[in-house]
Formats: sequence, structure tokens, C-alpha cells
Amino acid sequence: MAPNYSPLTINRTLGVNLRAIQTTEIQGEDARQTLGELLQSALQLEFATIPTYLSAAFSLATSNEKISDLILRAAIEEMLHMTAVANLMNAIGTAPDIVAAVPDYPHHLTVLEPPLQLDLRSFSFDLVKDLFMRIEAPEDPVEFPSLAPAAEPRTIGQFYASIIDIIQTDKIPGLFDNAVRDAYKQREVH
Repeated sequence: MAPNYSPLTINRTLGVNLRAIQTTEIQGEDARQTLGELLQSALQLEFATIPTYLSAAFSLATSNEKISDLILRAAIEEMLHMTAVANLMNAIGTAPDIVAAVPDYPHHLTVLEPPLQLDLRSFSFDLVKDLFMRIEAPEDPVEFPSLAPAAEPRTIGQFYASIIDIIQTDKIPGLFDNAVRDAYKQREVH
């Protein structure tokens, strides 16, 4: 029988801050700054997983090309997520701090609750079972439930859905006022 993996959850502080923007408890420039801090946490989350995938993929012999390619695809997905977060940060006028997002390994990813232990290891089935499957565990169902206004997002999916909600419902008026001016900072994501 296959193990049942629960979706990873964000730490409570991130959820509280995100909900404060959604309920307009935090407004204006404070809301924009808080959103920038939340996005910096998302940048850390996305960046921290990339080296774990790459170290496993690069440890495989060429005879394991299919497995290596699958792991590299996961790393590339994390890179695309990181780029999208950085682009959003640039669009709202908050510079992404890539250097601050670079972890030392082993690393306790504290944007999650409980913190997730990440380290750089060679490929093994235990690594896939104990780490990669936890990182990639989808929510069940895959569609994220909408949250009541008083609820705080808990899963990574709810965290990102809440950020999208803030943007779509214009909770921070003028959030993208300088996005066109700063378009040169954006990176194309395919």
C-alpha cells in the first residue's frame, strides 16, 4: 500500500499576515510591504527545493536517464515557480532578495509548519519517498477549497490561491502602478 502524503502547510505567521491583507486589516503601503515579505517567503520556499532535486538528479548514472529527467523536470518547475514569484515581486515594487533565499544545507525550511528538513543527497528510493513525495504531494481534491474570510490559509496551495485572490479582488489599490515602468526587470517564463 502506498503511503498517504499530506500537503505541506505554511507557518501560522504567514497565514495570519496573508489573511490580514485579505480582510483589509492591513492596507495601503503596509499591505504592499507585507505582501512583498510573504512573496519573499515564497521565493525561499521555491529556491530551497531546487538543489535537493539537482543533487539527486546529478548523482544518477547515465543508465538512469529517465529517472534523472523526471527529477530535472521537477527542479525546472521549481525554478519556474521561483521566477514567477520574483516577477510578481518586481511588478509590485519589492525587489526579490535572491541572496537571502539561498539556504545552507542541511536546511530547515521554516516557512513550513512543521519545518521541512532539506539536505543534499544522492538519489535513493528513500529520498523520493521521504522528501520528494512530501514536497510534491497534491491536495486532495486538487482544486483548493475557498476559505471563509476568517480562515487562514494553511496549505501551500491555499497560500498561493490567497495571493491570487488579493490581486484579483484589488485588495491593495495601485499595487501594480509601477509594473509597466519596471517591466525590464521581468523574466519571461514559458
